Amino acid sequence: MKMTDEHKAAMLAGRLASKMARKRKSVNPLCEKEEQELKKVSEYLSPSVGVFQRAFSGKSLAAAVKARCIQCACYQKPEITKCRVPDCALFRYRPYQGGADNAESDAG
Repeated sequence: MKMTDEHKAAMLAGRLASKMARKRKSVNPLCEKEEQELKKVSEYLSPSVGVFQRAFSGKSLAAAVKARCIQCACYQKPEITKCRVPDCALFRYRPYQGGADNAESDAG
């Protein structure tokens, strides 16, 4: 049986539709825990919601570090600069470093 142009067009349309469906699936929706975390962040520290969204997307390592530090500091950005947990694996990479009082207390 020979394929008609209509059959070929239908096959091509089906392939394109399945390709588009795969692309939509590759953009991972947030899991329930991530959605809860975003809700908590929006309540306590709404300017940082974008940081958490980038972290949850898996495309930004820097955002993931910031988000973890914000969580650890109970959603208080100023507390990150005062962090005194050198045993933390992220201590060297924590955001919001560089305050004058930070350099003095690290030296002493």
